[in-house]
Amino acid sequence: MKDLIKPKLDSYNVNIQINFPKNTRTNWNRLWKLDKKLIGTKEYMGFAWFWDHEIKYYMRESTAKDKKYIHDSFILNKVPFIKYKNGGYFKTNKTAEKIVDNYFEKKGLNYKYEQK
Repeated sequence: MKDLIKPKLDSYNVNIQINFPKNTRTNWNRLWKLDKKLIGTKEYMGFAWFWDHEIKYYMRESTAKDKKYIHDSFILNKVPFIKYKNGGYFKTNKTAEKIVDNYFEKKGLNYKYEQK
């Protein structure tokens, strides 16, 4: 497998903390819906889920910065993207698994993807 192409780190060096109440009328919900529409684009912010069932257990504890980095790596490495009306998701393949494994390994977390 060829080397992975990695996004530039300077594209997401801003950290924010958002504390909104959880209900469907909050700004958080609006922000999440907007970000869901941005999945598959460079404008994705790191809030919405963009992965399929295969890697969800590895991604659920990730931060917005983690999600943004992995999302952009998926785009650069041409991981298959499935688009639908209000968003989309990336289809897990060997390249996606390698990206997720490498990222979390570098963070010191051992989330090795194991195909069952």
